[in-house]
Amino acid sequence: MNSNENRNQSTVHTWSPSLVRCVGASTFGILVGGVIIHLISPVFARELYEPLGLFPTPDQIAKYKSSLIKFWTWNDGLDFAVIGAALGTSLGLLTTQTNRTASACLGGAVGLLLGTMSGILASRWAVQAYITNADQSLIRSIGVNTIVWGSLQCGTTVAIGLAQGQRKLAILGTVAILAGIAASAVFLIVFSVLFPASDLSYLVRQPLPEKVVWLTSISIVLGCGLFFALKKSVK
Repeated sequence: MNSNENRNQSTVHTWSPSLVRCVGASTFGILVGGVIIHLISPVFARELYEPLGLFPTPDQIAKYKSSLIKFWTWNDGLDFAVIGAALGTSLGLLTTQTNRTASACLGGAVGLLLGTMSGILASRWAVQAYITNADQSLIRSIGVNTIVWGSLQCGTTVAIGLAQGQRKLAILGTVAILAGIAASAVFLIVFSVLFPASDLSYLVRQPLPEKVVWLTSISIVLGCGLFFALKKSVK
């Protein structure tokens, strides 16, 4: 009886990486994804449309909006698919001791899927706000970014937790979502201080200095969130 309990406990505690390993794996995966999207983006070209002129017709306005939405949502969806796949794969490989192949494959697949879906959804919300000249409030920006980072962190963490035999997946998922909110808030605050003139409505930062700050600040907070989630899930 005691041997069975020990085996069960050891299975639950196999996924317990250090804080340095969590932050390192998160940073490595996200930065690898960032390098890839920096090299390939934008993949989808913007559709040609007639200049709106001073008195555009409703049809011209509709085509302009459709062109803008397709360009940003498709490219943002692809960018976050790449980042999500890289993040999930990195966490699965670098933070685990057992079932690494399954963890990396499952984490990468879930990251790819959720990155695509959340990137398109969040980008559409951001572009709609841009088109309507909505106020770029910090709360709105946190909400848009949380859609992506909260879902990515939650999905990859729970997926790897399944591969690792973790039992308290609800705790892992909840703390992961909170980490996504915290990461979005920290990034936007740091970003606003370092780049006060930058437009917060864009989900994917384009200039290289902005991209480095964006991805590094996000990855550090997410790595800390993963470490805290795992500590909470084994208590």
